[in-house]
Amino acid sequence: MTTSDPSLSVAPSAAATQSTLAGSPACGPADAVESANLDIGSPSHAVAPRARGRGLAPALALGLIAALSAPALARTATQTATYRVRFEATWSPATHPGAFPGGAHFSPLVGATHGPGVTFWQPGGLATPGIETMAETGGTGPLNAEVNGAIGAGTAGSLLSGPSLFGLPAATVDTFVIDQDFPLVTLVTMIAPSPDWFVGVHGLELFEDGNWVESKVVELMPYDAGTDSGLNFNSVNADTNPQEPIAVLAGPFAGLPPLGTFTFTRLDTPVDPWGDLGQSLPGTNGAPLFQAQGPLCEGTTLSFELSGARENALTWLAVGFARIDAPFLGGVMVPDVVSPSGILKPFGTDAAGALSLAAVWPAGILSGTELYAQFWTVDPAAPFGYSASNAQGAVTP
Repeated sequence: MTTSDPSLSVAPSAAATQSTLAGSPACGPADAVESANLDIGSPSHAVAPRARGRGLAPALALGLIAALSAPALARTATQTATYRVRFEATWSPATHPGAFPGGAHFSPLVGATHGPGVTFWQPGGLATPGIETMAETGGTGPLNAEVNGAIGAGTAGSLLSGPSLFGLPAATVDTFVIDQDFPLVTLVTMIAPSPDWFVGVHGLELFEDGNWVESKVVELMPYDAGTDSGLNFNSVNADTNPQEPIAVLAGPFAGLPPLGTFTFTRLDTPVDPWGDLGQSLPGTNGAPLFQAQGPLCEGTTLSFELSGARENALTWLAVGFARIDAPFLGGVMVPDVVSPSGILKPFGTDAAGALSLAAVWPAGILSGTELYAQFWTVDPAAPFGYSASNAQGAVTP
């Protein structure tokens, strides 16, 4: 145990129990450093790692916990996210009477993940050669080239593609990975046959308010690319000169519903690994409440919130990589703070008896690492001068 207060000591209970917490789906690295000694600030402590389970690296996590401080820290999300996009084409004779030609279909999907530094199309803008070819013929080559050019220029992340859709109504599903550096999605497909009509999204934001959105549905209204002056589905080619801005199409679709939807659904949402283990000990304001949040994935935020403790009081954060459930000061110390990797770190509650701590979860913590935490607060109303929060436990995914 590492502590700067010799008056606090814990003896392990003979009936100490092993963890029964289950891990959550993987989000971290498969391999990591087995051990390390970390300088974790003032007061300085050298942390001796304690190998457990699957070759873990508790010293790394211990350094993180010891570095927790009152945060001016926003919650961070994973750098990348995996999404499924479902193209539900509802265009049919029943939904669009008089606006469903023979051989109706949608051309292959084409698009990109990208940043704000590039725009492949937008209403009111002029169609690029890639958008013109896609809207008039369903061809994807020129737009693919534009996307690859943006990737080379550092303004786009990846090329997106999907199959054609025949036998409408119909649906298709594809998956893609998107990065915080390129959090926007552009995706289009030709309404076929048609002069230059298409559906799609442009610069769709999947990263909002500091996190990846869980799901987003976009209704697909028809657009006119402004490059062909044909008036009906099977009009002969009639180039528009000069080219006109891209605009929502009325024409045969006036007063009719959207032609379908794009549904973007995140597939790799981190699962909350934390569990409430109880064992609080009441004090001045009753039983203090401890809440832990964070998926324990690299680059995400771990936050500890204590409330209902004594106001303006010294409080100790107890952290261990096993649980001992040891009798302590009239209550139960859940984290194993007896082992060399255990820690007791002092903090202070505010005028409301609360404390907020946060830190960014580091790389190098192996899947299966157990983590237990609990707060003990100086409180004369408690049986032996300390109240205790409930304990929280987690297993890294």
